[in-house]
Amino acid sequence: MLPQQVTDQMSRAPVQTPGISGQLLMFCTFLFIISLIFYLGLNFGYKPIRQSQLDELRNELKSFQDKIKQEDKSRVITLYSQIQNLKDPILLNHVEPSPFFDWLEKNTQVNVFFGDMHFDVAKGEISLKATGKSMNDVSEQVFQLQKLVNQGSLKKITITNTTVGEKGIVGFNLSLLTGPNFFKKITELPQP
Repeated sequence: MLPQQVTDQMSRAPVQTPGISGQLLMFCTFLFIISLIFYLGLNFGYKPIRQSQLDELRNELKSFQDKIKQEDKSRVITLYSQIQNLKDPILLNHVEPSPFFDWLEKNTQVNVFFGDMHFDVAKGEISLKATGKSMNDVSEQVFQLQKLVNQGSLKKITITNTTVGEKGIVGFNLSLLTGPNFFKKITELPQP
């Protein structure tokens, strides 16, 4: 049997139920209060500051626009229009030889290597110095390019200065005659 004092104290102590529902409620309340303070701080503190900065910028822009004379504005608009009108034909007639290298790689026989190149866009002529491991490789390269002539991708091919060096290595000059739009439409050319 327990003494009377202990029994009285036990009956007066609040009963603790196991679980975390009270702690969870306190944590959620804490998060809500922090979120509310953050929202109110942004809405009533930061937003008016940003709005006043935006209004200042608009006023500066307006005053800057008012300083520019109307005839200066007209001249700038006219200049912009002229530049735009020039830009379109220039870009349409722009020759871009860089896709030629991809095209050449796709149309080159494995054992043929190209060195010096010269482009004459006005004449539509491409001059190349090349080397092949054998005369057979050079013949295959000529055959491959002749197929492109037959398809209409090239107008004419010419091989000059063929020399056979050490170990049967063949050096030659290759001249490709192209059409006027060859460089503009090089990505559309058929591949062998």
